[in-house]
Amino acid sequence: MRCDQRTGPLTYQKLPVSRRELAERGLTATDPRNPHPTSLGARLSMIGNVGHGTSPELALRAALRATGVRGYRVDRRIEGVRPDIVFGPSRVAVFVHGCFWHRCPTCRHPLPRSHRDFWLAKFRRNRVRDRQKRRILEAADWRVIEVWEHEVRDDLARVVRAIRRSI
Repeated sequence: MRCDQRTGPLTYQKLPVSRRELAERGLTATDPRNPHPTSLGARLSMIGNVGHGTSPELALRAALRATGVRGYRVDRRIEGVRPDIVFGPSRVAVFVHGCFWHRCPTCRHPLPRSHRDFWLAKFRRNRVRDRQKRRILEAADWRVIEVWEHEVRDDLARVVRAIRRSI
């Protein structure tokens, strides 16, 4: 359980195991800070989103291992920042950004149609946080590599080569 200073302790709902059970519970947000979903499909989509261990991250780590790149750590905190992949001895931090969540300039995903103000503010906070993390790490003399989800999907070999050059 996490504690939020504004609302107190956050309690997380146990997620239903079936669509029927989910529909019977109603369309409530899984986190009280978020607006309620507008449809069962939106709720299921949001339940499936995770913050780390995403498929692009797993694909990148598998490709790094396959090419013989070793010595990286996952979930390591540096200067208060937690990059997706950290190469400690060479001081390289890798972030794998989801194109939707971090607003990729190439993919240009459309905004969700409902709760637009919420989503605009959320995406703005994500971009500000990304810039802050980069500045903190670069000030501490770390090299930061930001990889977009579509780059991992479309040209994984090029991404691996770029990371290998940096380390």
